Amino acid sequence: MQDLLSFALLVLVFALVAAGYYFYTATLLPVVLIMASGALITLEIFFVPGFGIIGLAGALIGAYGVYLNMRPDAILLALIPTVFLSFLMVKTLSQTKLFKSFILTSTISADKGFKATSDSTDWLIGKKGVAVTDLNPSGKAEIEGRRYSVLTDGQFVANGSEIRVVSNEGNVISVAKI
Repeated sequence: MQDLLSFALLVLVFALVAAGYYFYTATLLPVVLIMASGALITLEIFFVPGFGIIGLAGALIGAYGVYLNMRPDAILLALIPTVFLSFLMVKTLSQTKLFKSFILTSTISADKGFKATSDSTDWLIGKKGVAVTDLNPSGKAEIEGRRYSVLTDGQFVANGSEIRVVSNEGNVISVAKI
């Protein structure tokens, strides 16, 4: 019900502003185009994911509305309520269920079991292993019976060569040929 009232308020404000411009400028089309451009650009910025079509259409419609109504005072008077309507639109539409469905509200945290990195592999430092693929400079190596992605200091290490773990920085296991 609140969504319907918010939308009705937007329509009412738009209708009152448009009616005022109609009596001021004697033509309603430029006013409607400028206000529609403000609505489209606001939708593009705050609600629609992506870039382009809706915002570009809003800019083109607004430019055409300004072209049709070349009186500077009328253009200024059309832009002020357009900004107000855009602000009102952001405030009211962002509270609706429809637009809330577009926004990701769930979070991923460590207390729910999500981790950005794997378990520490510091215990591998100094261990020997075998290159499973060519390390040029990265590849796979088998250390202590498990396969790991490893990185050399830039030297080429052929498949089957013995290697030793030199360091572990974050998720990067650095190795050197023995």
